[in-house]
Amino acid sequence: MTIVITGASGNVGRPLVAELAAAGAPVRAVTRTPKTTRFPRGVEVVGSVADALPGASAVFLNSRALAEDLPGVVTKCVDAGVTKLVALSAINADDDFSRQPSRFRGDRNKEVESLAIDSGLAWVSLRPSVFTTNFAGMWSAQIRAGDVVTGPYAEASSAPIVESDISAVAAHALLTDERVGQQIPLTGPQTFTNAELVEVIGTVLGRPLRSSAWASPPRSPTPMWRCSPRRSTSPPSSPSTWKRSLAGPPSRSRTGFLNTVPCSPSR
Repeated sequence: MTIVITGASGNVGRPLVAELAAAGAPVRAVTRTPKTTRFPRGVEVVGSVADALPGASAVFLNSRALAEDLPGVVTKCVDAGVTKLVALSAINADDDFSRQPSRFRGDRNKEVESLAIDSGLAWVSLRPSVFTTNFAGMWSAQIRAGDVVTGPYAEASSAPIVESDISAVAAHALLTDERVGQQIPLTGPQTFTNAELVEVIGTVLGRPLRSSAWASPPRSPTPMWRCSPRRSTSPPSSPSTWKRSLAGPPSRSRTGFLNTVPCSPSR
């Protein structure tokens, strides 16, 4: 039976499609640009969930990709005879919505998890921590311009995770029933403060990067920093051991996973 991946050209969807295809699973990738987006040989590419669902056995739900269609898509999955839903949620899904920065970018982490649970189908919810690529959007311009990264909450801590590690667990959840009915927290292998992350990226790039706190917030603060949790200055729970227990090799090393952040060393 076919596995459907929504958000197939995204940071998690693309490596997930590749992982499933490498495992020999029939994969149907849903993307807004089916004529131009390239996937591994054998992957069926479609432009809508309606085209993807016939004959599907499992569906990966990406709330940002599905947007306002999310509730209707879950209903269509039930009607089409899908037997399993794997939801991409987030580790902070239970927090107040005002404390979830990714909602400003279209994520509906609590809703996608709740819809999967309430669907009556077998379900798994993945709850990853902050993606490593998020730091590219926040810091890459400053890193290209100089050696100082300025921002709020230098001592706020997180355990960033590489998207391909998330996709490895998603593939496991889609291909087996070992984690059905579970909410799975996913983190990177180590906890860092924002200041430490800047230093590690500097090590990867061979540059003396350092972090500097804002003297005062900018006049027009962005939703991202307004929602950044001041309370996260205390370390989060220990990094999870999910990668070793669920999907084989350990998650990436200190510099290995941060090396995926595309901050050019050029000035």
